[in-house]
Amino acid sequence: MLTIYEGGFTSVVHEEIIKSISRAIKAGKRVFLFVPEQQTLTAEAHTCDIFPPSAALSFEVTNFTRFANTAFRTLGGISGEYITSAKKALVMWGVLTELSPMLTMTRGAKNITSGTVTRALEAVNELSVLGIRPDELRASETLLMGEDGRLKSKLADLSLIYSLYKKKLSERYADMTEDLFTLAKKLSSDNSYLDDCIIFIEGFTSFTEPQYALIKSMIKGADLNISLTVKKAGKDSFEYTEVRDTERRLVKLARSEGAEVKMLSPDAKSEKYLPVLSEVCELLWRNEGKIDNDSLQFIRDNSDTLRIFDAATPFEECDFIASDIKRRVMSGESYRDFAIIARSLETYFGILDTSLEKAGVPHFFASPKSINSFEAIKLINTAYSTIIRRFASADVLTYVKCGLIDATRDECDLFELYVNKWKINGSRFTDGMLW
Repeated sequence: MLTIYEGGFTSVVHEEIIKSISRAIKAGKRVFLFVPEQQTLTAEAHTCDIFPPSAALSFEVTNFTRFANTAFRTLGGISGEYITSAKKALVMWGVLTELSPMLTMTRGAKNITSGTVTRALEAVNELSVLGIRPDELRASETLLMGEDGRLKSKLADLSLIYSLYKKKLSERYADMTEDLFTLAKKLSSDNSYLDDCIIFIEGFTSFTEPQYALIKSMIKGADLNISLTVKKAGKDSFEYTEVRDTERRLVKLARSEGAEVKMLSPDAKSEKYLPVLSEVCELLWRNEGKIDNDSLQFIRDNSDTLRIFDAATPFEECDFIASDIKRRVMSGESYRDFAIIARSLETYFGILDTSLEKAGVPHFFASPKSINSFEAIKLINTAYSTIIRRFASADVLTYVKCGLIDATRDECDLFELYVNKWKINGSRFTDGMLW
């Protein structure tokens, strides 16, 4: 049986799922709560606060990868060493080196760059996530016989690369991306592992092909419950296209297996959230970017909680935020009570910090930072790229200007001007003739 819960951002769907889990635990059922991998630890901590310690005897917060690992420990079905990302790159490098004379993308190059390996791995991983097999690629290539163009060449390259990569990988390693397909096949032939099992899936807007394969096998043997974030009113709007497509596919999947489908759409709003938060969520999610009269009236009625300020420029926007924080602090608030959230902080660097400094507001930025932005890592990466790409001028200049070699800033600038003036690149850095 498949039960689909529909609910908006502030609906009671989550509370209903928690109640259902609690009832199942008391009834002695085996219960799994699936969440996205990045939310697993948070969900575990959340449920530990709700359920008694004894719940761990029959209840587990998991994700698709963890569930496959747990199931295989009971059912068997996998063997071999899981391959790491570094080893994947080495295998792909060997594949591209071997196939290079036949590939359009490498043009017969003797030295395969790290960038080519990365692009090939990304393409193969995407095909794997989509559930496309090498033989299906070859079939697609056959359909394009007689056609000229880039698509045909690309499919021909991918077909060769994908086939040989899978072959070499399977000779020694197990690929974690195949685990869900393997488990789905085992459960489809014998789903006794899911007897008396209740499964809840929450926090997804869509699923990958391996995940759909596993869900299909779950429908056969378990009581499956899936929560989708879609409001009851206005669900046909553009913003919910992906969620609607997911819902349609889940229903079609269940009916193809002869399973009963039940739809639940609770009307009530969760008491955990302020009513104004529901309206804010709708405004942020709305695609057309317009605020209707009902929303405007709601904002006026809740002006002490919600305000919308329309700025002409980012400078005006940041000045308003800084001065408003300063005004509130002067009225008795604390600086630690404020958070400024932006879609992309990079857009506001040099603007927001300047406005906050002018207003005398102490602040710090919390944003993700790539490891490649650190000078020591940049030094190592560009030194490696310089050798691999045979002293391309961009790599040499980046290496020189990383700040960790024995050269002043002025010397680096003069060196860059010299290189650009005389168009020094590749072997001209090393032949000893012109520089």
